[in-house]
Amino acid sequence: ELERAERIAAETGTTLLDASAATALGTLLVSESPRDERGLLVLERAGTLLAHSDAPSLEHQAEHHRATVLFALGRWAEALTHLRAARDAARAERAGDLELLSASFEVLANLAIGDLHAAYEAAALLGDSRLSTTKGRTAALAWVARALASLSASDHEGAEDALTEAEARMREADRSSADVYILVEVLGIIFDAARGALPDLVGPATNLEQFAEEHGFEGFFWLDLLGAIVARMSDADVSAKMARALTLLDSVLGPQSRRARERRSDAPPSVVL
Repeated sequence: ELERAERIAAETGTTLLDASAATALGTLLVSESPRDERGLLVLERAGTLLAHSDAPSLEHQAEHHRATVLFALGRWAEALTHLRAARDAARAERAGDLELLSASFEVLANLAIGDLHAAYEAAALLGDSRLSTTKGRTAALAWVARALASLSASDHEGAEDALTEAEARMREADRSSADVYILVEVLGIIFDAARGALPDLVGPATNLEQFAEEHGFEGFFWLDLLGAIVARMSDADVSAKMARALTLLDSVLGPQSRRARERRSDAPPSVVL
């Protein structure tokens, strides 16, 4: 139906409706499979249509989801341009939670490519006062971003405090947000590993794998992202301990895991571009 709406809008020259249909179609494709580049193509078209329009909410949706695909493909530096555009659009719409969502992704992308100065600048947007009124998935992601930024700055106490906040926000959220639930759990596991407080890694990994199966987890790319961030940490001992834990977790939750391979073999829906 979205394909048909997009086609009719294009044929009749109804640009805003065309952009709306393309944005909705791209968002749907990304939610089904973040690594599906067809979603990126549709959202690129939406971005072109929205370039000279006054529809900041649509622009945020298109730009943020373009960045999500690039995240899933490990193209973090490319994602930054779209995350900044998404954040600016959210600010223009005065949509505080959406601005925080894109800023959180921006922090993570900068940490993954090793631009700590830019990461800390973006993390400054995730202040306590703003996060105090943010709930659920967005709040959890923001606190994850703060935890990793603090850890990259060797502020272990700040990182632990931020992780505690992320865990609390996930308890408020619906567990249908499987990607962020697992991200927060994985972060807790590798923090425990860094402290030497994780005698058994197989048990938690098995539990997370079962949760992923039951809830249709698609966020395999988070393991790659965490691996890139951990590899760049200045504390070599912490980095090594976290990397060892991530190696096992990646085997059950990462892009090369059994579930990810099976998901890639599924027949994709037809899309007319």
